[in-house]
Amino acid sequence: MASSLERLLGIRAMQEELARRQAEAERARLRELERLAAEAAGEARASRERWFAAVERESQRESEGESAEAASAGRLAEESAWEQAVWRRARLERLGPAQRAELERAQEEYLGLRRERRQVESLVETARNLERAHAAREDQRRVDDWFHSRSKGEESMATGSEPAAPEGAGLIGDGGKPDGGKLDGGWRPPS
Repeated sequence: MASSLERLLGIRAMQEELARRQAEAERARLRELERLAAEAAGEARASRERWFAAVERESQRESEGESAEAASAGRLAEESAWEQAVWRRARLERLGPAQRAELERAQEEYLGLRRERRQVESLVETARNLERAHAAREDQRRVDDWFHSRSKGEESMATGSEPAAPEGAGLIGDGGKPDGGKLDGGWRPPS
């Protein structure tokens, strides 16, 4: 029984390890997503500041007599970069909750498999303890039987009678003696 439980324990340990690695991968993805979102937020702030600077330059150029198209080209490029950065930040921030949910799911799976492995580990330890206790009882029974048969042999030698043969030691009609009653020394237990 312990060997089948030990196989199950090995399977549970492998499943736990895979789930732990999956949870670590999800955690790394979430950290990367958060890093990218922070980077996008910084980029959006910088783009906004560049846009404001471009608006100021555009108003200065227009006041200096430059055409509106030439003056607004830099502002439009900065405005476009700002919009892209804001869009990227918003998209990454929307992905954050989904990634957190995925991380929580992976973490729950890992903890569940860890609990199952520990339960099987406990069963394996209990089975091993039962097997050790059974083996100890068997060893003690053998020692007790040996001492019991020895003391009966000493008792019969002191009284001069022959000890009884163990059940099934001789054939029917031979007096229960393995030698068929032919030896004068009587029956002796095998040593």
